[in-house]
Amino acid sequence: GTITKDGGTEPDVDVTIPFGSTDNYVVRVTVTDDHGNATTVDRAFKVTLTGCKILLTGLPSSGVVNTQSCPTKGSDCAGVNLSLEAEYLGPCGNVTEVRFMNGTVVAGTVTPTNSKAAFSLAVKDGDDSKIEALVFAGNTNMGTSGASALKADLTNPKVVFVAGTLS
Repeated sequence: GTITKDGGTEPDVDVTIPFGSTDNYVVRVTVTDDHGNATTVDRAFKVTLTGCKILLTGLPSSGVVNTQSCPTKGSDCAGVNLSLEAEYLGPCGNVTEVRFMNGTVVAGTVTPTNSKAAFSLAVKDGDDSKIEALVFAGNTNMGTSGASALKADLTNPKVVFVAGTLS
């Protein structure tokens, strides 16, 4: 992106490092002055993860599943299926399974492929739980995605008109 602060020290810029299969990265910065003179500097760096990192995707960012997820969008339904994916990176050992948890209950166990596991989570109207992915190497829990809150409100509000006695 572009940063401009005439005549002064530029502000800090946060860099997002994507999940990937390498731990070696390069940041390239190009600075151009008012006269069009440019200087480019590269800085190589290495990222070393100290623990097994797990990313769980497929949950709504709001933490609430509503009628927009129903088969007929906007209509009531008893339940929906959410497509979840867990991806792990770092020193996770020889991962043999990924457990998708719904509260304290194992909702499903999946054998991962290429450091990923996909699962379809059944969610019922009124559910209020915590969802997480656990990565196992044999019987050893190598890490967790952390629990994310999930609520399901798959019923539209009902409006009822009530008339009293008119005189």
